[in-house]
Amino acid sequence: MRSPLFFVKKRVIAFICALLFVSAFLAGCTSCSSYLNINIPGKSMSERTSYLMHTVVVQRWYGENAEKTCDEIEDALGEFENLASLYIEDSEISRINDAAGKEYVQVSDELFYLLKRAKQLGDESDGAFDVTIGPLVLLWNVTGQDGAPHVPEQEDIDEALKKVDHTKLLLDEENSAVMLADEGMKLDLGGVAKGYAAGLMRDIAEENEVTGYLSIGGNMLVIGDDPDGEPFVVGLRDPLKDANSYFATIDITGYTMATSSAAEIFFEEDGVKYHHILDPKTGYPGYTDLLQVTVVSEDGLLADALSTTIFLKGSGCLEEYMDRDDCMVLAVTKDCEVYGSEDIWNIVTPTDTEDYSFMAD
Repeated sequence: MRSPLFFVKKRVIAFICALLFVSAFLAGCTSCSSYLNINIPGKSMSERTSYLMHTVVVQRWYGENAEKTCDEIEDALGEFENLASLYIEDSEISRINDAAGKEYVQVSDELFYLLKRAKQLGDESDGAFDVTIGPLVLLWNVTGQDGAPHVPEQEDIDEALKKVDHTKLLLDEENSAVMLADEGMKLDLGGVAKGYAAGLMRDIAEENEVTGYLSIGGNMLVIGDDPDGEPFVVGLRDPLKDANSYFATIDITGYTMATSSAAEIFFEEDGVKYHHILDPKTGYPGYTDLLQVTVVSEDGLLADALSTTIFLKGSGCLEEYMDRDDCMVLAVTKDCEVYGSEDIWNIVTPTDTEDYSFMAD
């Protein structure tokens, strides 16, 4: 079965973010998978499409251990989901949410590290990135996890906003325990967990000595070259066109990449589109002068969080992120201008110069 997230054409892995279509494609499926294994001496390949972490996961690996890598990554992502999902009743995140305002909950070292980093990134973003956004996520239900999405009443949004404050995420490092200060607060790691997980999977791929790629929703990991020695080149989706269109390609070999876009997940009500990237300061989907933000880094957690942060802050914040040495940024404005970090132009190739202006200087 062909992956709905990717197509391969002229060595381009075209990144498609039409996740509402994907969700419908795998409606009601919690662990659906499709498999393709090709075993040719020296060219073994395994490709797998699964539904994990409430999104579509696509893997393609080359090498003797390709099928083993698919199995191990699928298992590891399932285990991680059981730690970090807002929607699994006995996950560690759910236990923290249930105990909000009451008591600390001891968690795994892995989740404690993730929450510690997330809180730090919330501080650095002045609250634009906030993992306590759970009450708003559940209220809007943009992804349709519990019934149909809808625009909430203003009074409900105001009430949910009172329970969003990353500074009230309390961390007990000595005991690896976590607590939300007020009752009704809820953690949602949707803005960081997929990038973090993609980065974690690097170790599995490298230990198995495979090359290939992994996509978890809008987060990608690419390792090595294809069997012909050519790099896996990723197509960056055109946010103004259909999901099969891309305006540039990027070689992210050895990196993870996260993209935040208003074109990814959305619903329509009364002729208005509402996307899934909620602003923790307003309670509504964030609308700035940016259409799409891609962040490339060796740190998948950082890439995921910063793509959300920059998207919500708008182009006025780009200068402070462009010169960082731990990531590269590419941002598309509503005026179809594309701005990028100096180093990112070494790995980005424009394909649509008619509709977009690439501000490489």
